[in-house]
Amino acid sequence: MKLFFIAAFALFVLSMFDKADSSAYDKIVAHSRIRARKEGPNVCALQQVMGTKKYFSTCRNWYNKSICGRKATVLYECCPGYMKLEGMHGCPAVAPIDDVYGTLGVVKATSTQRYSEISKLRPEIEGSGSYTFFAPSNEAWDSLDDTMKNALVSNVNVELYNALHYHMSKRRLLTKDLKNGMTVPSMNLDLDLYINHYPNGVVTVNCARIIHGNQVATNGVVHVIDRVISAVGNTIQDVIENDDELSTLSDVAQSAGVLEKLGQPGQYTLFAPTNKAFEGLGQEVLERLRGDKGALKALVNFHLLDSVQCSEAIMSGTSYETMEGSNVIIGCDGESLTVNGIKMVLKKDIVTTNGVIHLIDKVLMPDSDEVMSKDQRLLRILLENHILKNKVVLGELYNGQHLETIGGKLLRVFIYRTAVCIENSCLIRGSKEGINGALHITKTLLKPSEKTIYEILMENGRFKIFLSLMEAAEMTDLLKQEGDFTLFAPSDEAFAGLTQIPKKQKSLILRSDCGLQTLILTFFGLFIPQANKTMQVNSLQIPESDIMGKNGVIHFVNHILYPGDIPVGSQSLLSLLRKMITNIQIKVQQNLTTKLPDVTKFTRVVQSKPTFTKLTIEGIEEPSITEITRLVQGMCLLR
Repeated sequence: MKLFFIAAFALFVLSMFDKADSSAYDKIVAHSRIRARKEGPNVCALQQVMGTKKYFSTCRNWYNKSICGRKATVLYECCPGYMKLEGMHGCPAVAPIDDVYGTLGVVKATSTQRYSEISKLRPEIEGSGSYTFFAPSNEAWDSLDDTMKNALVSNVNVELYNALHYHMSKRRLLTKDLKNGMTVPSMNLDLDLYINHYPNGVVTVNCARIIHGNQVATNGVVHVIDRVISAVGNTIQDVIENDDELSTLSDVAQSAGVLEKLGQPGQYTLFAPTNKAFEGLGQEVLERLRGDKGALKALVNFHLLDSVQCSEAIMSGTSYETMEGSNVIIGCDGESLTVNGIKMVLKKDIVTTNGVIHLIDKVLMPDSDEVMSKDQRLLRILLENHILKNKVVLGELYNGQHLETIGGKLLRVFIYRTAVCIENSCLIRGSKEGINGALHITKTLLKPSEKTIYEILMENGRFKIFLSLMEAAEMTDLLKQEGDFTLFAPSDEAFAGLTQIPKKQKSLILRSDCGLQTLILTFFGLFIPQANKTMQVNSLQIPESDIMGKNGVIHFVNHILYPGDIPVGSQSLLSLLRKMITNIQIKVQQNLTTKLPDVTKFTRVVQSKPTFTKLTIEGIEEPSITEITRLVQGMCLLR
């Protein structure tokens, strides 16, 4: 009878909880229940990247089927407060209700339960009262630094007891009560806990995420969190003034008149460049910025958000306005945070009393400072390359047009279905015509192309194998000649994938010069006329794109492009190329007219054994050598 009463009471609490004004967390849980309704009553659908934590997911992540850029799988579990019954569908039973100590076992926070007993906290959380316990998961304790863990456990009478008290409050707080930006006094000297509740349903305590919330107890509520948290006493200003790794940032913020602001109450996120990050700018650029207080202030504010963004709240890229006024995109790639798509965060979630700090290894440069960061000796040249000798209005621009600047450089015009671009910078709306000229607004700075595709690849240093193959196939001149080509250039990294090509095909490809030429023209960069830039190559992502050369554009690829079959025999080279181009499956958003290279007939009699250049590529077997002992006319014939 007693158990029945307790279960009924728990059901009443949960029903009242459902009827109360729900929070973002509660709405996400409710949606997860709807997604899992086919699995039975009170079942919730979660997402998980293998080997990582589970998430109640937003619609955006759900339909993208990814978390932080990695493929996520769907899991079905009992919603908080419910449990399975043998032989019954779904989770029809209310989970047993116990005191806070017993509830730690129910939610499988057994390490916290054990440490509660060791530290003599157990009688307190078994007795009367009303507590909220933010209980670290077992994995959170396991990942805690060994030195810190040993210090806590070895001095159990004081440190461990105080540490656990810092995870507790004397108030019963459900997720709907945990408001964004609120502070909650802990049971350790009333030191504050810092709460953030995000629109995507993530709730954090000192940037630790609640991974299992609202487990109601007879004397409180338990929320399982993903890390062990510690007391916070420093402001953002305190941290950057006392961290030797941030001394340059401290000086810059002081000179900009921003440092004291970082010591005031608020809700800030600072992406803090380390000393090495500032060294990457170069001393000349840094001194030039130091000479302009307005530029320095813009620089610091470009690294500052007027909100707290803990890493656990970021599951995909989102744009945030900085205090400088421009936007940055904060995202994640696996376990790493990204800024504008680049992995640059060295250390996450340094929690302070007025926000959070993430250390980065690059200085973010706002548009207002971009010109300041450039070599002033070259600034005149840069500006001259943006001004044409003649007035050209928007309607006079056409595809393939060459425009001469007052600096004597040539800019190429590319017309697409939905864009007009000068080199690799497209125009945005706002072109104006005046009495003495025309004004066109571009998305980025223009830089005339001064090197051929061949020169760019040579200087880059990551395309040694590709260039070796070009030389072996006697096709290097193709990279140097005039034209408007698009090259999908495979980096040396791409050749690791050659082990996936069937052995028979590898041998077949490298058996003759013609085969090697076919390999170059298809697998290692099909040349096509410049066309719509919105393209995919065999559905593979292009990591670096729009590298402009005098004779075309290069897109770097880390995979090798090849068709499913490689025809050989008595067909002409033209027929061979036509089939391979059909198989390459390049997808564009507009029709492309592919111009095939001309085929030149040749006649040659091989009277002696030809010389061979041995080309060794890791992952590819040494090709067999076939002697050509008869007249070759029009194409390569294999014996």
